[in-house]
Amino acid sequence: MSNVGRENFYTCDACGAVMVTVDVDEGTTPMLIDCRVGVCKGLAQSGWYAPKPKMAGSATWEWYRPAKKTTRGLSTEDRLHVSLGGLLLRPRSEGGEDVST
Repeated sequence: MSNVGRENFYTCDACGAVMVTVDVDEGTTPMLIDCRVGVCKGLAQSGWYAPKPKMAGSATWEWYRPAKKTTRGLSTEDRLHVSLGGLLLRPRSEGGEDVST
C-alpha cells in the first residue's frame, strides 16, 4: 500500500507539539524526528498514519525523495537514508508545495 498523499503526525515528547506531515513521494519515513517547533530540542514520535488529532491542522511538512544530483550536499547519514529508500522532510507552502527551493 502506497503512502503517497497520506498524512501522518509526529508528537513531541518534550513540548507536546504535533507536527503534521504528508508523503509526496514513495519511500520510508523515520519513527522519530527532531521537533521542529520553535527552539524545542525534543524528539517527536510518529503517529503511524493513524487519524491525526482534531486540533492538529493541515500538513505543514512533507516527506520527499530528493533529486539524485542534490544528494551530494547531504550528510553521510542522510545520503545513506535516501540510498535505502528513505525520504527527507521539508516545509510546505500554503499551497502544499515545497518552500525550500
